Amino acid sequence: MRAAVIGAGISGLTVARRLKEISSVEVEIYEQNSQVGGKILSHSYEGKIYELGAVVATPDYVLISQLVEELNIKKIMPEETTFINGLGSQVSIVSHIEERFGKAHLLKALAKFWRIIFDCPELLKAGFVGLDHRFFAPMARFAKDEGIEPVTELVRPFLTGCGYGYYEEVPAAYFLKLAPWVLKRGTLDALTLGLTSNWFFVEGGWKVLSDHLATNLKVHFNAHVSKIKRSVHGVTVETSNGEARFDLVILACDPRSYMSFLDYTAEEHALALQVKYIPYLVTLAQVPGGKTTAFIDSTTRMAVGSVNYIVRPHFDSDVCQIYQILPPKIDEDFLRHERVKAAQLCGGGVEKEILKKYWTYFPHVDSNSCFNRFYDRMQNLQGKNRTFYVGGFLSFESLEHAAEFSRGIADNIVSQLEF
Repeated sequence: MRAAVIGAGISGLTVARRLKEISSVEVEIYEQNSQVGGKILSHSYEGKIYELGAVVATPDYVLISQLVEELNIKKIMPEETTFINGLGSQVSIVSHIEERFGKAHLLKALAKFWRIIFDCPELLKAGFVGLDHRFFAPMARFAKDEGIEPVTELVRPFLTGCGYGYYEEVPAAYFLKLAPWVLKRGTLDALTLGLTSNWFFVEGGWKVLSDHLATNLKVHFNAHVSKIKRSVHGVTVETSNGEARFDLVILACDPRSYMSFLDYTAEEHALALQVKYIPYLVTLAQVPGGKTTAFIDSTTRMAVGSVNYIVRPHFDSDVCQIYQILPPKIDEDFLRHERVKAAQLCGGGVEKEILKKYWTYFPHVDSNSCFNRFYDRMQNLQGKNRTFYVGGFLSFESLEHAAEFSRGIADNIVSQLEF
């Protein structure tokens, strides 16, 4: 049995590695870039690693934490994170929410929030099949209906700042994948946006993990897939280097990519057109002076283009990663102005911009697509036409969820072969 995996991001690497571990399936990965990792993009500058893709993890990331321990990688704890409100003042996020809603309301909302999570543990797992439809309402509406607005507003700067879109537009189910891991279980006084004791970077960058996952896997680099043809007899993958025959294909790239080369069915086409993305920019810049790790209250569509998050990953360096959700029409002067303004709010200034990375980030669907069974329909496609699908648009866009979902698909493939 031979399987082709299209894409060497965390999803493709995990599904390939898992198949290799638990079966005799021969796996080949086709990657269009010259390195593995996908949205893992660790960049070296002046002897230090900066993340232009995946940034932080939490101990709640079970599979990722296991890899970190297995490789004996040193964890790096971020510096204390502040919150800058709409007036440009650095304040405690908890104090900000208490002033807005009242402490009693916040405490009551916390109890309701944890009850929701306790009653539906599937929210924390990879994927969206089988979730109660109430979780498919936009987050702003869901939070209001459930009486948990103070809690969701508490984590909003983190979730929007990390590129997951806006509460008014994106279904609650997406945000609820991460919100419990952002919040700390404990007393109100312990609550922070706390990238201090809970979240971590890794020494050498996340690229260390993706490179490790690729060990002993057959990866074709710079492999631009031009066509995939499927039939009852097998799957043909065509690239500039020729073609190869397989028994099945695993699409570990987002629909926008695979629709350019797949002999898609009407159902595959209809579902792919529903997937949306967030245009996202990471700028590596020198920001001397002041406090340079902060979430900024730029959390609505009206603030698109403003800086959402600025982080200094190394205590002994003033080089920072600056994050912005982009408007449909990009104005570079405006975006740079916003970066300078954000640095000033942190008490510093942008001395030099080193490089930029533009992402088409966070593949997701809107509430209407969720209500119309998008995820059930994708689930029904798994295994049909010799094809399986993995990736952030099915699992949720995080390292942990992508890895968990891909392992599940690999296990499913093997179980079908054994049957």
